[in-house]
Amino acid sequence: MKIKIGDSVCVKKGVRDTDFKGFLLQGYQGIVFEIDEDANETIIGIKWDEETLSKMPRKMLNRCLKENWEYEKMCLVLDDVEIVSRES
Repeated sequence: MKIKIGDSVCVKKGVRDTDFKGFLLQGYQGIVFEIDEDANETIIGIKWDEETLSKMPRKMLNRCLKENWEYEKMCLVLDDVEIVSRES
């Protein structure tokens, strides 16, 4: 998959967040703002869209705020996402 900054992506079925006891991220959507490629894998930075931010659990948001983590963004490996149209 060739991905570029500005692409819309959706997290694939079954992908979990290891920081939040395996919280399921599938269906979360956002815009690629960063791409970090090396010989082994590609990591992409995703800025979540408004719909995704609105469905994040309160407990998750509170922990992010407490730990001073950016909840509006996340980095995932390329294999965890798929490119989608902005209308999706």
